[in-house]
Amino acid sequence: MTNSWQDPEAAAEWDAALGHDLPTRAEQVDVLLSLLATAEIGDGAVLDLGVGSGLVAERVLAEFPQARLVGVDFSRAMLELASKRLERFAGRVELVQHDLAKVTSLVVPLAEYRAAFSVQTLHHLTDHEKANARRTRGRARRPTYATDRGIF
Repeated sequence: MTNSWQDPEAAAEWDAALGHDLPTRAEQVDVLLSLLATAEIGDGAVLDLGVGSGLVAERVLAEFPQARLVGVDFSRAMLELASKRLERFAGRVELVQHDLAKVTSLVVPLAEYRAAFSVQTLHHLTDHEKANARRTRGRARRPTYATDRGIF
């Protein structure tokens, strides 16, 4: 599926399933929201590494109405879906196209990042790329990560 993330039709098909084919997604998002609640996000920013179509970002922004979110994804097709889904949060969300396999060159908007997370994204990366992505959490004052491989 990796190459098809760039295909608008494939991205729309995945988005239409709303992640229901991922049995642990709902539990992971609930755990993420609980962890973020302890991070005292307030009006700070959160970094979503692998924002995809914005399904998780939408929940985060709804749960934390003063927070800003910067979402990163390499798929233009997914970012277009996220842009539409997150329109109602205009002014609180910024989407950045970047390949997380090259996370060391990632440039994000200046902000007070209170947390960084990734949900069901990092498993696409090699072990070396995952290690680099985990180090990105240093940009968040109080980093919290939830991934498909657990929470760290």
